[in-house]
Amino acid sequence: QLAIPMSAANPGRPLKSCPTIGVVLSVLSAKMRSKKLLLCATLFTLAFLGIGCGVVDARITFYSNEEWKSEMRMILNPQETAQLGSTVEAELSKQAAKWKSQNVRYEWRKEKDDANTVYVITTEGRGWKLLNEMVFNSKASIQSTDKGVRVSYRESGLIGARATTLRLTGGKIISSNADEVKGNTAIWYNVKYGDQVDVVLTEASKSPIPIPCPGGLAILALLLPFGFYVSQHRS
Repeated sequence: QLAIPMSAANPGRPLKSCPTIGVVLSVLSAKMRSKKLLLCATLFTLAFLGIGCGVVDARITFYSNEEWKSEMRMILNPQETAQLGSTVEAELSKQAAKWKSQNVRYEWRKEKDDANTVYVITTEGRGWKLLNEMVFNSKASIQSTDKGVRVSYRESGLIGARATTLRLTGGKIISSNADEVKGNTAIWYNVKYGDQVDVVLTEASKSPIPIPCPGGLAILALLLPFGFYVSQHRS
């Protein structure tokens, strides 16, 4: 369990400022430092390390046969980017190599949004156990039931961002304690320590990959010279 840095002026009040790398390392318990951390493949990882910064938007979709896809977007302001950007990128690259070796799709990219830096991490896999491990650091309960997929998770400081939005998508939302349900997505805004996330949803169906017409390219090849011929004669 991570220690929470407290203000020297008010020992009962946690520090509001984003912790530096030194503070991040100091709050890790001896037990956590003594073992190799199994880091999530998402930006929940950063909060697990004690980096309580940034704005996180987590989107997870549940498909049939226990297939799933997650997309995490974390926005760091310029100060947070300067303090943590290089560390974040090094860790994401390390995790990308690790999960690729285990045949799990893991991709990340960096974008700019005005002065802010946005890290986008996409993962895809099969198995609720793997999803729980990669996204929730094995802190959630994800089970297939006769009513659908039941997800239960209590925020215990794992996310730890300045503001977190969690979106869980399926084929249909059967029941949930979400702040809002939009279509087949249950949404929790500003997830904080101690908040409980509960949802039962059916599995979404994946969109079929479009199959091109076998003769499509041949027809296009025939039409291009015909179009050129017509344009030349019109001129």
